[in-house]
Amino acid sequence: VWLAHDERLGQEVALKFAPDAVRFDPVAIEELKEETRKGLQLAHPHIVRIHDFCEDEKHAAISMEYVDGETLAKLRAARPGKVFEPSEVEHWMRQ
Repeated sequence: VWLAHDERLGQEVALKFAPDAVRFDPVAIEELKEETRKGLQLAHPHIVRIHDFCEDEKHAAISMEYVDGETLAKLRAARPGKVFEPSEVEHWMRQ
């Protein structure tokens, strides 16, 4: 996932690039497009907004709302044993 500036929207977005194994698989690309279409219909404070599906000869990516903050991976890596305790994630699960 990369931080980018969308010139059409005039704002920062997160670009989630598909790996090459997916990018050059036509069936996988169609599945990503379908997931993007479904994501465009979602609106909830705890779900990032999807803006677009971007594709060229070399890359495919989903453009989505950029949310500033720590990643779950980074937070998990700082935990003893590299795992969250159930009580630590309970508030996320309720959301």
